[in-house]
Amino acid sequence: MILYQRHRAIIDEPRSIAARRVIGAGLACVAMLTMPACYAYVPAKTTATPVATPVRVKLTNPGIVAMESALGQGVNELQGTVLRASTDSLVLN
Repeated sequence: MILYQRHRAIIDEPRSIAARRVIGAGLACVAMLTMPACYAYVPAKTTATPVATPVRVKLTNPGIVAMESALGQGVNELQGTVLRASTDSLVLN
């Protein structure tokens, strides 16, 4: 006498497949929301920037007002190469 045992196929349990997909999607959403971004802006810790270093300087609101006569209206960012630098001034090319 031969007994046949029926094996369950994946299609036999569509509810468990749907539940796995919902759980997987939920876990993926939680992982994306809790992971930090891939980059961070960190201020430079050095006091003097080496000469010939390419830099981009973003002016604060008081800096925009103070430099308006030299740079023009609405300039809030400068880009250039450092000619001279000290703790309180920066000269760009």
